[in-house]
Amino acid sequence: FEERHADDSAFWEGAASESGPDSAPLLRPNAFLASALRQVDLPEAGAAIDVGCGSGRDAVFLAQTLGDTWETIGVDNHKGALERAQRLADGCGVSAAFALANVRKQSLSDLTERPISIVHGCRFLDRPLLRALPEVVAPGGLVVWSTFLDGDGPPQAPPFRPSRRLQRGEMEHLFGESRGFEVLRAEEGTLLTRGVWESAQFLLARRTR
Repeated sequence: FEERHADDSAFWEGAASESGPDSAPLLRPNAFLASALRQVDLPEAGAAIDVGCGSGRDAVFLAQTLGDTWETIGVDNHKGALERAQRLADGCGVSAAFALANVRKQSLSDLTERPISIVHGCRFLDRPLLRALPEVVAPGGLVVWSTFLDGDGPPQAPPFRPSRRLQRGEMEHLFGESRGFEVLRAEEGTLLTRGVWESAQFLLARRTR
């Protein structure tokens, strides 16, 4: 999957910038998320959580796409980004909540009382969090994830440390049949970071049990 070659210009009309408080053009969700939600039958309404939501473009897209029967939550550890995210949601007239939390120390289950039916992450990697998702995501729920991959050559832009990048096959193992998931899409492509297109992994999986 090539984020720079997404096929729906209404959702993606240019390259994404790096995540964080000054992340990609607002109201343009990451292309893989938009593509994934168009592809699948959505699970029963519950909570949709955008991990590392930054300024809220993907959380707002989720709220717009899923509607008011869902609880959409963006979570980040950057207060300023969350304030911008809330302003974006308010300006778009969508219902989305934004939580200041460190997901490396706090379970996603603490953010909502509803079943967690969608978990999304982009340009974010925390292996303990990913390993915990089979216990967090409700049966029938979706994991939509895209982040950097330890590719064939040395990276030209951050993250530079191999520990901050996925290894090939790692996501398929984390969300394989033995973990109670069905992998619907597992693709390699690129994400933009500091003006450089870097190798990335894109995964869409559904919890089956």
